Amino acid sequence: MQRAVTAVVATLFVLCASGAFAQEKSREERQRGSRVPAWDPKTVTTVIGAVVAPSSADRGGRQGDRQGRAERQREPRGGRQGGRQQPVMLQLKTDSGNVWVLLGPRDVVDSKLASLPESKTVEVTGSKVAQRGRDVILAATVKVDGNEYKIRNEEGELLDKDGNIVSESK
Repeated sequence: MQRAVTAVVATLFVLCASGAFAQEKSREERQRGSRVPAWDPKTVTTVIGAVVAPSSADRGGRQGDRQGRAERQREPRGGRQGGRQQPVMLQLKTDSGNVWVLLGPRDVVDSKLASLPESKTVEVTGSKVAQRGRDVILAATVKVDGNEYKIRNEEGELLDKDGNIVSESK
């Protein structure tokens, strides 16, 4: 009888522990999907192209959707998520195809960059990384109309408009 009780208790313990592990794993997977990829200095590249799609990152949005693009750019859907604003992204048309560029959180990115019109030619230097199954350039510098905007330093740390490193909690 004591063996049966011990077996039942052990089985319940294993089932509870495996359920908690499964929940923890799914939480980690959700977090990993929402994070900005790590800066890789080995993949720093420079691209020149025309703005095709200026917008905030639009979770669940369609890439070819032109209607409402300007509204999404000015007012990101959902506002702040997890204490942080949605990132400002650009899609550039280059000689080698379209490229997505992640500028940074709306509250950090210069408003002139967040509102670039379509067809505006820009030069972006940054780290090419994979995010959600597609290549994205994490912008370090953006040159447009003779002005240079520094978004990240050489280590990939996000900079505010004054050139100071932005803390991770921002």
